[in-house]
Amino acid sequence: MLSKIDFELFPGKGLRKFTFGMNPEEVVFILGKPEETEWLDEEAEEALIDVSSPSYEPTPDAVLVYYYWDNYLTLFFSGEKHDKLTGIECDHDEMVLWDEKIYQKGVKFIRELLRSHKVYDVETIEEAWGEQVLSVESLGIDFYFEKDLLSSVNLSAWFDGNGNIVDSDKV
Repeated sequence: MLSKIDFELFPGKGLRKFTFGMNPEEVVFILGKPEETEWLDEEAEEALIDVSSPSYEPTPDAVLVYYYWDNYLTLFFSGEKHDKLTGIECDHDEMVLWDEKIYQKGVKFIRELLRSHKVYDVETIEEAWGEQVLSVESLGIDFYFEKDLLSSVNLSAWFDGNGNIVDSDKV
């Protein structure tokens, strides 16, 4: 199990122990084997290919997903060989952003936290299934709310014009 400090969000980097660009083996070394894996592959779905079949060959744009339910983490691997950590979904109640616990905080609290860090490019999205999303492109973060309370966060890696992961310290 991870500690509270492990759920600190770092825009453009990931979490304390899980930084963008890590490979699946590095993640497994830390967390063990995922409780579940899945391929997300729109091209295969459109071609009616069963991505759960043992004969499935991922397309270049496929994403390998590792689910760690007990740690409240979902990790997304993409890239040429599907071996680079490029996305993290977290719904742990100890999530921290800029020294503030954010889980189950309201939309207003998150907006004020973003403003206090001079982040203004916040887009509000109303999902068909009822969730509200605050999407912040400059940070690569989507905040998901159920009934006005933060329920999960998606962090994304930053990429250069060639599709390579950019170290947020160098931006």
